[in-house]
Amino acid sequence: MKRTLLIATTNKGKLREIQYGLESLPFIECIGLSDPVESDVAAPDETESTLHANAYLKAVYYANRTGMLTLADDTGLFIGQLNGWPGIESARIADTDEERIDKILKKMKGLTSRAAEFRIALAIYDPKNQTSFTCSATKEGLILDAPIEQEHTLQNFGYTRLFYVPEAGKTFAEMDIKEKNTYSHRG
Repeated sequence: MKRTLLIATTNKGKLREIQYGLESLPFIECIGLSDPVESDVAAPDETESTLHANAYLKAVYYANRTGMLTLADDTGLFIGQLNGWPGIESARIADTDEERIDKILKKMKGLTSRAAEFRIALAIYDPKNQTSFTCSATKEGLILDAPIEQEHTLQNFGYTRLFYVPEAGKTFAEMDIKEKNTYSHRG
C-alpha cells in the first residue's frame, strides 16, 4: 500500500528533483503543495535561525494542517568571502531569482575568492505518530562572475546558473536531473 508524502514546496524544479530522488521507493507517492489537495494551506513564516529549525518548522506545520507525512527543506547559499551571506536568507534577499543573483554579484565585485557552498537541511514529520527525522548536506562550488545563459528549464531556478561545480565542469543549470542529483546538496 502506497503512502502519500507531501513535499512542502511550490518550487516545481525542487519538487521534480525530490520526486526523482524518491521514485525508486515503490511505497511512496509524492505530491507537492501546488497539487489541488493542498492549495488552501498558507505558507508559514520561517522564523528560525538555522536551516534545520526552519525545515523542521515547515515539516511540522504542513503535516499538522494536512494530516500527511511531510518532507520539507531549507536551503541556503553560503559565500565564504561574504561571511556566509546570504546563508539562511538566500531566498529572501530579493523578490526574484534575477534580483537575488544581481545582488550577490554586486556584493562579490572585486573579490578574489569565489568559493561558496550550498547547504540543505531536510526534515520529515509524521503527524500520525509525531515522529521526525532530519538530515543535512553540503555542496562546495564557485560563484561565477556572471550567470550562464540558459533557457528556462526545471534545473534553472534559484542560483543554479551562478553556482559552478568544478568536478562536473558546469553549473547546476547545465546539468540534467540525473547529473544534478549526483552532484548536488539535494541529491
